[in-house]
Amino acid sequence: MLIIIKDNQFNIKESKDLIKIFNEAPDKKTHTVNEQGAKISEVIINSKKLPNIILDKFKAVIEPYNLEVNWLNICKWPVGAYQPKHLDNSGESGLPDPVFTSIHYLNDDYKGGETYFEDGVKVEPKLGRGLYFSGMEYKHGVRTVHMKPRYTLATWYKKR
Repeated sequence: MLIIIKDNQFNIKESKDLIKIFNEAPDKKTHTVNEQGAKISEVIINSKKLPNIILDKFKAVIEPYNLEVNWLNICKWPVGAYQPKHLDNSGESGLPDPVFTSIHYLNDDYKGGETYFEDGVKVEPKLGRGLYFSGMEYKHGVRTVHMKPRYTLATWYKKR
């Protein structure tokens, strides 16, 4: 299983700027993530609107695999939210199914919210940390978020 963890991919200012984009977006969507009906809010971001400095951080990791950004979104996971193990796909978006996934943690002032994999691997949230893996091959989920909301930048990649 290929899991890549890159610490300090985003600094505090970049993370706060991405959270600000989320908070100021008028077009938030909600998405149910578990059988108890917990909902996360998400804002789909056009990668052309992200600063090059952020996109360059992705490229440094994904280019050796001949990948490019398919789509991305900023998610707010409220207290109590979790997501059972699942495989990623594009659903009814009309976009091609992703071949690779990344999760970037934009804050770490909450408890829980770890990303976990079917084989027992668990990744602790840390502000600025990037987690890259094949979301269509490796079942993964999110542990329950406690105390404060969890913000992430989720990105899905396709073959170039």
